[in-house]
Amino acid sequence: MLRKILEYKKITMVFFVAAALWGMMNFFTIPRQEDPDITLLVARVVTTYPGANPEKVEKLVTKPLEEGFEAIKGVKKIESTSSESLSVIMIEVYPGTDTKKAWDDVRYKIDEVRQSLPDETSEPQLNTELIRTCMMVLHLEAPNMDYLELEAVSRTVKDELKGLPGVAEIQREGLPDREIQVVLDMERMARFNLTWSQVADAIKARNITIPGGKLKEQPYGLAIQTTGEYLDPQVIAGTILKVTPEGNSVYLRDIAAVSLCTADPAVLVRSNGTPGVSLVLFPKENIDRVKTAANIRAYIKHNIGPALPAGVTPHIIFDQAVNTRAQFNHLYQELFIGMGIVFLVCLLALPPFGALLVAVAIPLSVLLGMGPLGMMDLKLHQISVAALVIVLGILVDDSIVTNDNIQRHLELGDTPMQAATLGIREVAYSITNATVATIAAFAPLFLLEGNIGEFIFAIPQVVTVTLLASLVVSLFLTPIVRLYLASRPTRPARGIVSVFFQRKGGLAEGTYLRLLAFYRRSIDLALSRPWRTVAMAVLFMGVSFSLFPFTGKTLFPSAERNEFLIDITTPTTATLEETLNKVMEVEAVLAEQPEIKVIASYTGKSFPQFYYNETKYVSGSNKAGIYVSTRTDRGMRKPAQLVELLRSRLREEIPGANILVRNLEQGIPVGAPVAVRIKGEDLETLRALAGDISARLRDIPGAINVDDTMGPDIFQYKVQVDEERANRLGVTNLAVASTVLLMTDGMAVSTYQLPDEQINVVLKAAKNQPIPLEQLKSLPVPSSVNGAGIPLNQLAEITPTWAVSQINRNQLVRTVTVSSYTQGRLPSEVVKELQNSLRSYPLPQGYEIEYGGEQEESNKSFTDLAHLSLMVMVIIYLLLAVQFNSLLKPLIIMVTVFLGVCGALAGIFLTGNPIGFMAALGVFSLAGVVVRNGIVLIEFVELAVKEGKPLREALAQAGQARLRPILLTMLSAVGGLAPMAIAGSSLWQPMAIAISSGLIISTALTLYVIPTLYLLLENWKH
Repeated sequence: MLRKILEYKKITMVFFVAAALWGMMNFFTIPRQEDPDITLLVARVVTTYPGANPEKVEKLVTKPLEEGFEAIKGVKKIESTSSESLSVIMIEVYPGTDTKKAWDDVRYKIDEVRQSLPDETSEPQLNTELIRTCMMVLHLEAPNMDYLELEAVSRTVKDELKGLPGVAEIQREGLPDREIQVVLDMERMARFNLTWSQVADAIKARNITIPGGKLKEQPYGLAIQTTGEYLDPQVIAGTILKVTPEGNSVYLRDIAAVSLCTADPAVLVRSNGTPGVSLVLFPKENIDRVKTAANIRAYIKHNIGPALPAGVTPHIIFDQAVNTRAQFNHLYQELFIGMGIVFLVCLLALPPFGALLVAVAIPLSVLLGMGPLGMMDLKLHQISVAALVIVLGILVDDSIVTNDNIQRHLELGDTPMQAATLGIREVAYSITNATVATIAAFAPLFLLEGNIGEFIFAIPQVVTVTLLASLVVSLFLTPIVRLYLASRPTRPARGIVSVFFQRKGGLAEGTYLRLLAFYRRSIDLALSRPWRTVAMAVLFMGVSFSLFPFTGKTLFPSAERNEFLIDITTPTTATLEETLNKVMEVEAVLAEQPEIKVIASYTGKSFPQFYYNETKYVSGSNKAGIYVSTRTDRGMRKPAQLVELLRSRLREEIPGANILVRNLEQGIPVGAPVAVRIKGEDLETLRALAGDISARLRDIPGAINVDDTMGPDIFQYKVQVDEERANRLGVTNLAVASTVLLMTDGMAVSTYQLPDEQINVVLKAAKNQPIPLEQLKSLPVPSSVNGAGIPLNQLAEITPTWAVSQINRNQLVRTVTVSSYTQGRLPSEVVKELQNSLRSYPLPQGYEIEYGGEQEESNKSFTDLAHLSLMVMVIIYLLLAVQFNSLLKPLIIMVTVFLGVCGALAGIFLTGNPIGFMAALGVFSLAGVVVRNGIVLIEFVELAVKEGKPLREALAQAGQARLRPILLTMLSAVGGLAPMAIAGSSLWQPMAIAISSGLIISTALTLYVIPTLYLLLENWKH
């Protein structure tokens, strides 16, 4: 077959050119984005129970729903929070679960349990789309514009942007809802003997549209349409509420003020201290976000900006394309520098034409791989591009081996056709097996489940396809090119370039010959004293493994970006205005830092999700999130330095709020890296345990922002209804809770259709007393017995009290989570010290402690990797056993894996890097890379033995014959990873160091240990 391919080399070349063009076209059209998409297998169920305290919500709403959800197949975890009038349940399913069916099962279970919930509860709302990453955040800064005007302006901008290609959805934030407010004058209502429920009923009955059906007696039927909905706010004021005995109508305007206005804002948006509104743009699927964002940015500059009213300024707060371009530029730089280093390495050891041929295998293999990868819906992001850098040096391995073997046959005097044919035939089986072994080391990563599996999925995908492409290049293209070069008539060298390309050896040929001579002497010495050689290898392995306990451990490092976040939490009862005051204090401190370029604050919620693993969403009047972007000018402090400075300064200067300054994290979402779950039933006991553990955690150096999910009790006024009296007077608990709402948030009783949206008609009580609480006590509650209503203080006792703010549950058990972030120490170090502190801690019976956070995710991730590692070892062993038809010889080659692991551990320790998931992945991937050298080495030993050479001579000669390609493949792989290992990001640097150091140590020892073990095995057998 190979001879036929060589004979029809033009057709083969056409195939390679066509495949390369296909790959190039795919490379430029594949969607680009910053990070891989991560699917959170989580849904949220929200149920309101007006007027109920947290314990009542837990007992009557949360627990019945949880018990129903627990029975659903595929449910992995259930967590819930029961607070005043509100139940929130988070449901997580196992990876691989059919989420559509699972969420349908949740809906069925909600319908089933709904029958047993209190009548006053709302319909439980299921939300399955919790997390989406936006591609741009646009603020319209308008310091002097009222909400109604700003609403109209922002709606126009939103509609324009929504029509641009690639934009799926736009969310507006920072605008209160528009509503028709009906502010009731309670004194006038009492004068007309009216209650708010009668007003609500009159509005509902007036504002209605019901289809009238058809008069079937008419030809074709005559449709009847009844109209009654409000068409103008003034019409609402003219609603007739009742007719007096004297025949006079009482209108709504007689007892209330009706107006179109805005509700109290739930979120306040500011950018660099200027109020405004936020437009959050979400992309469509499978688009190039970089190009889409560039088009949007240009449209805003040239179309929207000039058309905005005076006083409104557009400000792009976040643009994912900016970070994506910077990230790609850095990775592409590493890729091209790596390719240059690989070419230089090849030049040192190979003739220039051979070096050029080997180096061309890299871009050609990538282009050939891009065709199939495009069909697999690959997206270009930091993981897929980094995978190209990782595989860079491995792509030349096969071409190096085939090129070197063809060159060896030419030097032995074979004709170009014989050299090309025999050179490939001798190594085809071994390099195919070596490539399959390398792919086998990465392929099990396809089986890694959950978020971490999605995060690194592109690595095995890119490695597998490009390695197969490189195998095709080495088996078919390399011999064709070598045949062509060897068949050309030799011409006299003219000029420096011509002389250079006609060199017979590499630039470092002299150095290589001296190294070969050294190896010839040292391998004889190693084979003459095999047990000493093995003992030295074992000693090295023992020393390397002993370094493991002294090496730091972390799951993923912080992201190296010019952005960070600040989370602010004020006391639970704080109003939005009180939280805003704290936000403004923080903004003032931030504005003093010359490095800070953008300060975007969201009071009432967290900043929109702009980063792939920033999945935590909070909201409430006591919550705020600030996004900070910094300048990257030379000489300015880095974001990590600012974060450390601001943590201490904000904590000291701004009391009365929990302020967390944090970097963005790489990898899968973890939340607080240190987390301890305390489980039990009694709330006071849980509070005491949480207090003790929080105190111990605060005493540990490096633990900052220690908090717990129970929090302090809240001060409130409790409305305790006298059930017997209320029932006797025809008053329901719902009527009491709704009456209280009139004095607080108001109560929606109907809707009003504006041209662009439907808004609520809201009833509120006019606050006409200096102390609203006194007015609340006298509010009339609708009664089925007394038409005028019963004053609230005659039905209930209103007393000040302290109450628990919320009750958290994990896996259907009450749980308080104590958490912290770390500074100056790894989370694993803080957790280890906390575990030592709690080792003898006496827990009451029925209570337990679980460790969550980074440790929980680390244990799961590393356990999964360990299982996959065993699978890899078994697969590689089986491949080797088939190749060598032996059960013992593969064990010799497998020793190279352990040597590589030892080298990786030594490299990580000596460079001061912690062992994280990516470093472990580097160690994991070494298995398939380092066995390549052992496979080719043993293959040549077997060939020499078959030719009748003595075993010692065959072992020495095999090492000498394969020294050049073994060193070249190692140096190429290390050279390709060098830019990433030296100047790579904190995510990829440990992985590059692990692979590089593992390859260097494994290669050096393989040249001695493999022949030595082979000798001992053969001596033992005979």
